[in-house]
Amino acid sequence: MLKKNTTVRFAILSAAAALSLGACTKSKSDTGAGATDGADATAKADDKPTMAKAGAQLSEAAKTGVAASLAAYEGIRADLVDDKVPAVKAKAAELAKAAKDAAGQAHGALKQKLDALAKAADDLEAKSSEKADDVRKAYGEVSRAIVNLVSSDPELKKDLNVYECPMAPGYKKWVQPGAKDEVANPYMGQAMPTCGGKSKWQE
Repeated sequence: MLKKNTTVRFAILSAAAALSLGACTKSKSDTGAGATDGADATAKADDKPTMAKAGAQLSEAAKTGVAASLAAYEGIRADLVDDKVPAVKAKAAELAKAAKDAAGQAHGALKQKLDALAKAADDLEAKSSEKADDVRKAYGEVSRAIVNLVSSDPELKKDLNVYECPMAPGYKKWVQPGAKDEVANPYMGQAMPTCGGKSKWQE
């Protein structure tokens, strides 16, 4: 039930966040949420996220591609949490296509981040028939690209959380939506699904 709720919520949040681009050891650590302020509509209109210039150059196709990329990533994460490794291949292909579509409409640093995400997704698709540990390592590189993409935009990351598992092979971070205490670890799967804690967006 958690997987379905977080996947649907992620798709909604990622679509809204993508539109904002156009407008401008088991352990659970303390995971305080960043609360939104009560600024009125005028104050919000004056906000200028750091990716405003890049966002202003995005077409509707690019916005759609970013939202689709984040939704596909969340689907992969949820499958790995449930140990549904065979399901990863199709979603990795979806992620690669969405990232390529978005990159084709983006420019500068944003295009580079999306290109890196597309490459990592292609690699994940290629390795999706290998051992579960190898698939999870490849997923880690996708997560690295997602963290790099999301961390560059305050509007995009404010509705998402980044976690880290010290026991994960390879890259140890991942991104997921939802309440801060709902840790669902894609690297450990059902063996240790709640292993990990909130981390920093920086590498």
